[in-house]
Amino acid sequence: MIEITQVNDPKEIPLSGDLYTKAFHEGITLSALLETINPTQPGDDSGIDAFGRQLKRFGIVTKNDPAHGIYASQGKLFFSSNQPSSIVLFPEYINRRINVALMERGDLLQYIVPADHWEYGSTFRSFYMDDTEIQRRGGKRAEGAPPRKIKASWSEKHVHIEDFALEVDASYEFISEATLPVLDVMLQRVALQRSLDELGEAIYVALNGDGTGKESSGAHVDTLSDMGVTTPSGIESLDFKAWLKWQSQFYPYKMTSIFGSVADLVDFYTMTTPSDQTYPMLSAIFETSGVGGKPVFVQSPFGPVNLIPFSDSDILGTDDILGVDPAFALWGHRNTQIPLVETDRLIREKWQIFVISNKVGFSNLFRAATRKLDGDA
Repeated sequence: MIEITQVNDPKEIPLSGDLYTKAFHEGITLSALLETINPTQPGDDSGIDAFGRQLKRFGIVTKNDPAHGIYASQGKLFFSSNQPSSIVLFPEYINRRINVALMERGDLLQYIVPADHWEYGSTFRSFYMDDTEIQRRGGKRAEGAPPRKIKASWSEKHVHIEDFALEVDASYEFISEATLPVLDVMLQRVALQRSLDELGEAIYVALNGDGTGKESSGAHVDTLSDMGVTTPSGIESLDFKAWLKWQSQFYPYKMTSIFGSVADLVDFYTMTTPSDQTYPMLSAIFETSGVGGKPVFVQSPFGPVNLIPFSDSDILGTDDILGVDPAFALWGHRNTQIPLVETDRLIREKWQIFVISNKVGFSNLFRAATRKLDGDA
């Protein structure tokens, strides 16, 4: 294993594939490793990290700035024969741009797994806490009585990590001639597919459990009959009163995201509302423009929700919708290590295709924070 010490000048870092090997064994990304070698100094307001300084070292410009006469580089700068070490940056550039694309587009996954609910590394275990009604019940403790217990423990098994790798048919020659903004569009499409794949896996785990052996399972299943609908015939038969009842089932959690097919979300959005004054009164309660505030239109006293289209009926069936409190539903686990074989191939070979790895898994936190509504029963 190579030994590396801190340096002040980015040019002092000897770039080679061994850096990926070291990062792999430490369970971090190349960007994180470079930052430990050439840390960004306090007070540096350039907005450039150690990886960015390596791009600057080789004159690689990632964006057009026509106002200043600066234009983005072609991919060939990564493979320049007079600066051969710059090719080492290419695999990490791909991964960074995909991550940026996810953030810039607004990752769909944030509505079920917030950005701060992720663990990064290579192997994972989920944690468990009791979430029964008795455990949640409040009330003072009688004098001398023992305190209520809440069990917290690790899962019996490691979290299962799925591989959603994508093979990109883009030759060495194409990448060399394309400008980096063109490559970004390609990587944005990869990022979009990654987001959809991960969302599907998260919803599957929310519905079916994570298989780690914890004392929990998948989402609770409610029916329209449970909510008072006498002749259920799909989500289109959901009425406003049943909707309010379903939201109340989440207490003390707060359901803020609903996932379903486009057709089911349209049916949900156009549900029958009360014909008397109940619905206008609910809206009026939150009307604050008369006292200098902004008018707020609501559909229930529980607050607004985000409607997220999800079209894979093999995971979430037709006439079913999934409600989630993202703050307490799932925990994400992402394997940040780039496969060394593919990384080495991108650095050392002229390729016709390359593979973008994506290994993720999810574990359930609190079962009561996810509920499926069956619209046919």
